Amino acid sequence: MTSAGSIVYRFRKPWRNGKLAVVMDPMTFLSRLAAQVPPPRFHVLSYFGVLAAAASRREEIVTGHDGDDDAEPGQCAASRPAAASTKSAAGSNEVGQRRLRPDRLLWSELVQRVFLTEIRRCPCGGRRRVLAMIFNPLSIERVLRHLGLPHEPKPRAPPRPMQVGLPFSA
Repeated sequence: MTSAGSIVYRFRKPWRNGKLAVVMDPMTFLSRLAAQVPPPRFHVLSYFGVLAAAASRREEIVTGHDGDDDAEPGQCAASRPAAASTKSAAGSNEVGQRRLRPDRLLWSELVQRVFLTEIRRCPCGGRRRVLAMIFNPLSIERVLRHLGLPHEPKPRAPPRPMQVGLPFSA
């Protein structure tokens, strides 16, 4: 910011005409900055040609499509049986075959990466598995009460104060 209240935006590299920076008033700067923000849920990266999602020859280019959807979750692609090619001469999948997708990490593997804790390992040395998922809030409260764990949600923090105004004028 200059002493007069203008914004100086310096470029990383000089332009072809030799300009090193642009000077503008704060509202112009904010309007130009806001124009660069994409709308919500707008794809900012698009692939074309063989890298596009629906490209017929994508499997030949993009790696990670050698696994089978029916394989056991968490099993690495190298230990899975090779997927049989059931494509017709036209290149479309035969009826009944699912479209192959890249391998995804299990939630337990993601938790282990983030918190450095393997939650599926039992203290006895065995492997834990999910027996049930409870979604009913009343059932969840009953289970937590039975285990002697806190069952009431923590109180919410008070809302932050509203910003009264911007420090510059229009």
